Amino acid sequence: MFSNLTITAKGMILVVVPVLFELAFVLVLSQMLWSASQQFDQLDTANEVLMRLHQIRLTCATGALVLTDKTSTPDQQLIELDKMLAMVDNPRYYLTTIGGGLTELNQLSDSGTTLKEDFKALLQYLRSILINKSDIRSQAANFQGKLQALSIEARDFTQRILSIEMQQRSQEPRELERVRNSLTAWLLAGVLVSCVVSAGLAYFFTTDVLKRLRVIENNARLLASGVPLAAPQSGSDEIARLDAALHESGAILKEARRRELAILDNAATVICSLDARLRFRAASAATSKLWQYPSDDLLGMSLLALLEQSTLEPTKDAFQKIADACGEGEVENIMRCRDGTWRNCRWSVRWLPADGNFFCVVHDVTALRAVQKLKQNFLAIVSHDLRTPLTSVGISLEILSSGKRGPLPQSVSTLIERTHRSSIRLTELVNELLELEKLEAGKMLLEASNVSTADICEEATANLSTMAKLADVKVEGPQDDVVLVADGKRLTQVMMNLLSNAIKFSPRSSRVTITVKPEGNFVVFRVRDEGPGVPADQRSLIFERFCQSRTLSNVPMKSTGLGLAIVKAIVEAHGGTVGLDCERDKGSTFWFRLPQPEKDGQ
Repeated sequence: MFSNLTITAKGMILVVVPVLFELAFVLVLSQMLWSASQQFDQLDTANEVLMRLHQIRLTCATGALVLTDKTSTPDQQLIELDKMLAMVDNPRYYLTTIGGGLTELNQLSDSGTTLKEDFKALLQYLRSILINKSDIRSQAANFQGKLQALSIEARDFTQRILSIEMQQRSQEPRELERVRNSLTAWLLAGVLVSCVVSAGLAYFFTTDVLKRLRVIENNARLLASGVPLAAPQSGSDEIARLDAALHESGAILKEARRRELAILDNAATVICSLDARLRFRAASAATSKLWQYPSDDLLGMSLLALLEQSTLEPTKDAFQKIADACGEGEVENIMRCRDGTWRNCRWSVRWLPADGNFFCVVHDVTALRAVQKLKQNFLAIVSHDLRTPLTSVGISLEILSSGKRGPLPQSVSTLIERTHRSSIRLTELVNELLELEKLEAGKMLLEASNVSTADICEEATANLSTMAKLADVKVEGPQDDVVLVADGKRLTQVMMNLLSNAIKFSPRSSRVTITVKPEGNFVVFRVRDEGPGVPADQRSLIFERFCQSRTLSNVPMKSTGLGLAIVKAIVEAHGGTVGLDCERDKGSTFWFRLPQPEKDGQ
C-alpha cells in the first residue's frame, strides 16, 4: 500500500497527520477553555446577583431608618420615600435567573425580588399615608408590624446572602485549581501524543525507505560485480522506479559486457592486467591463440618467467619507470610460448594507482620485426651491393659524356647524358634512404656545438643559389641571429631541403623568405614561399616518406619524396618539432622549432 505512495506523498503524510492532530487538540482545549469561561461567567453573575441582593438589603435597612426617624417632617419623609422608590425601580435591581445549576442562588434571587416588592409596597403604603396626610400615629401599629416583619425577613435574607458568599469564596479557588490542573494535564497529554505520532510516522516511513534503499544499494554493488540482481521491488513510487532503472541498466550492462567479452575473446591482441610484482591478475582469451597459454593458467604467473633473458631486466626497469611516473608507456620484449617458440611483443602499459595494477595491451610484432629485419638486410644490400656499382656507373658515364674517350655522336651523347642524370638521381635516392634509416634507427650521432642560425641560413642559401637563379626566385635571409647548440651540418641540410622545396614550387619572379625568431624556450625557423600552397588532403602526409605534392613544379627536377621526411627525422633527433602553415593560393610556410639552451643564471 505505502509502496505506491510517492516520496512527496509520504512527506505530506508526515506533515499533515501531526498538524491534524494538533488542530483536534486545539479544538479540545478551546472547548475546555470555553466551558471554564462559562463557569467563571456564572460565578461572576452570581457575585453580581449577590451584590444586587446586598443593595436590596441595604436599601430596605435604609428605608427602615428613614421611616422611623422622628426628627424629619412629613414632607422630608415624602421626599426620601420618592428617592427610595426611584432606587427600588432602578433597572439594576431587577434580577435574572442564573443557569448552571445554581439553584440556591436562583431561590435567593427570587427571595430578594419578593423582599424588594414587599419593601416597595411598604414604601407606597407609607407614601399614600403621607400624601393623604393621614394620622401616622394611628397607622403606627400597623406600619410597625409590617416594618418589623420586613426587618425579620431582611435579616434572614442577609444571613442567606452571607452563607452563599462564603460558599462562593471557598469554591472559586478550588474551581480555578481544577481548571488549571485539567488544562495542564491535557497539554502534557497532547504534547506527548503528538510526539509519539510524529516519531511513529517518521520511524515507519524512514524504516520503509531505508530498507528499500538498502536493496538498491546492494543491487548497485551486485551490478558493479557483474552478479545477477535481486528481484525488482514492487510499487510505483520513486524508489521502485529507481530500482526498475537499475535493473534495466543491469540488463544493458550485461549485454554490453557480453559483447565486450566476445570482442576481447576474439581480439588479435592480448589484453591483461599485472600487479605491482608483474604477476598476471587477468588476461583475455587471446593468450591461448598467441602464446598457447589459457588465460586461467596465467593467473598468478609472473611475466618475468616468460621473457627471454636479454629482455628481462629492460622490461622490469620499463615497468618500474611507468609506475614511478604514474603514467603510461610502451615496452618491447621477447616472450616464450608454451610450445617453445619466441614471440616479439610490444606492450602498451598504463599504471592504475587506485588498483595498484598495470593495464596492458600486448601486440604481437613478430611479423613486423621480421619485415624490419628484411628491410635492414635490403638496406645493407643497397649500401654495399648497389651504391658502389651506381657510383662506378656514374663515374663512367661522366667520363664518356666529357669526351675524354673520344667524340661521340650527338644521339649517343644525349642518351649518355640522360642516363647520367638518372644514375645521379638513383644514387641520391639510395643515399637518402640510408640516411633516413640511420636517423630513424637512432644510429646517426649528432655532433652538437654552438652554431649560428645566420651562418646556417647563409650557407644553405649559397648552396642553392644556382637553383634559385634558374627558377627566377629571390631568397631573403633572416634578420636576426641566434646561437644554438646543435649539429650545424644537419641543420644546414634541413634548411637546404626546405629551401629547395620552396624554390621548386614558387612562381617565377617571386621570393622565399627565411625568418628565425626566439619564442620562449625555443628558436623557430620559418621558410615562406609565394606558391599555390599544399592541397588540404596532403598536409597531414607531407612529412611522410615518398609523399610528393601534386602541385606543379617550376624546375625540371624530380624529387625523391624523402626530403621532408629527412627534415622531420633530423629535427626530432634534436628534440624539436616540425610543421606546416598553409592557405590555398597564399603560399606555404614550413617551420621547425628547436629547444634553446638556458642561459646561465636562469
